[in-house]
Amino acid sequence: LTAELNRARLLVVPLTTVTGTGGRIATALAHGVPVVASSHAVEALAPGLANLVHHADDAAEMADKIAQLLRDDSAWEAARARIAAVDWSALRQAQTASLADWMEEITPWSRKPAAGRATRTRRTRPVRRRRRRAS
Repeated sequence: LTAELNRARLLVVPLTTVTGTGGRIATALAHGVPVVASSHAVEALAPGLANLVHHADDAAEMADKIAQLLRDDSAWEAARARIAAVDWSALRQAQTASLADWMEEITPWSRKPAAGRATRTRRTRPVRRRRRRAS
């Protein structure tokens, strides 16, 4: 994929429904490839990434943005400069923290048990912790 992204001038994602394209868009941006996408394709992206994507919701607007980035070298260079200015490490840390918070919300078994209470597994079955014998 890296070889293809290094040759690409632009990634176009004209989806009409939300699907699992967030990883593909993030990968293209991480390789410095400008992206033109519908709002549906960008919905699941973090704000730091979504702000880098050129949004277009109708065919004419999308065609205009694609043509501009393909024909106008200064617009393409400006889009690449915005991507290059991103602190990817900080963005990755923010995404990781956001994902951890979300996982905490949707998975009750991931929460830390109260002191003195048995830990529960995914199947909500009590797990007894064995005490080690002193040797």
